[in-house]
Amino acid sequence: MRWWAAGQLDLICKKIDAVNADWSKDWLANGESHSAQAKLASASPKNQAMLGGWRQVSGVSAQIFWMQIPPRHLEHLQDAMFSASGSASISSKSKGVIGKSVASQAWEEYLGKLSDLLSPAQVDMSTGMPPENLFKAWSGAVQLEMQWCGVKLVLVLNQACVEQLLGPDVLAGSENKRKLPRTAPTSKLHSITQAVQHKKVRIRVELSPCEIELGNLQQIQVGDVIPLPHGLEQPLQVKFASGEALCLAFLGTRANKKAIEVLAPSPAIKS
Repeated sequence: MRWWAAGQLDLICKKIDAVNADWSKDWLANGESHSAQAKLASASPKNQAMLGGWRQVSGVSAQIFWMQIPPRHLEHLQDAMFSASGSASISSKSKGVIGKSVASQAWEEYLGKLSDLLSPAQVDMSTGMPPENLFKAWSGAVQLEMQWCGVKLVLVLNQACVEQLLGPDVLAGSENKRKLPRTAPTSKLHSITQAVQHKKVRIRVELSPCEIELGNLQQIQVGDVIPLPHGLEQPLQVKFASGEALCLAFLGTRANKKAIEVLAPSPAIKS
């Protein structure tokens, strides 16, 4: 089971881009660049493997990759090779036997460079789709996509092929990170209730509100008594500082201080 990090996928793209740049320098007049994009095969559309045009490249070892070759790819390659030549005579011949022969040679060299990079011990290229298990999570397979001479090429690399591409140093570094010793917690773990039991929260106790005319409010003096609509048998409201209801309570005294006797919350407060 394998999973590749973003940095490892970027390294794969850089190596594929280097092969593309080296090949383009020799065969394309305009020096067209081909930037590859890599992602885990499990993140690809589920119907990707069902599309046609797949070729399997395998070697004597476990490295295998699949390439989805679009139809008429040689014609697109011919156009890319001769469109920027600047010569009408060369452009006219590009569609003939010579153009097809040159395009075929360029294509074979491109396949050779890819095979040398991905599966150095290549022994066979045959028709075949990548197996479905490569598109499942933790398969270790990677899918590459790139715009190449006006068409899209898709590559699927199995885990052994990806490991070959990354190299032993990168793989060893990844293994060392996974094997870092895990230190035990410095403190004992507690339940949530135990962890928050000493945390303080502010609450307030409220009487029923009343309304006073503005004129009477302006005439209030020390010693005036304001009657409230709060009955003696009616409990007080206990609320959080945010205004949310907590419970009901009756006012009392204890140790020469005002105190409240907490009642069970009403159904309305529970909700």
